[in-house]
Amino acid sequence: MSDDSTGLPELWDAERLAGYLGVTKHYVYRLTSEHRIRFVRVGKCLRFRPEDVAVWLDSQAVEVVSVSAVKARRGRPRSRDLAA
Repeated sequence: MSDDSTGLPELWDAERLAGYLGVTKHYVYRLTSEHRIRFVRVGKCLRFRPEDVAVWLDSQAVEVVSVSAVKARRGRPRSRDLAA
């Protein structure tokens, strides 16, 4: 993604990223302070490349588990379950 005709990559600020993710700016700042998301510091400002955000989102995805791999019942086992 490039911005205008300059050929420079587009950079998002924390507010735009928060809006895109549907979270608060505070959460975005927490992600950066914990170095959980890649960012660029421009002076005192934080900026985010949309490509880095996409990579981070992919890393946060939870894999699908087949129904047969999940226990049918949770909680304490019944006596009949222990006998089998």
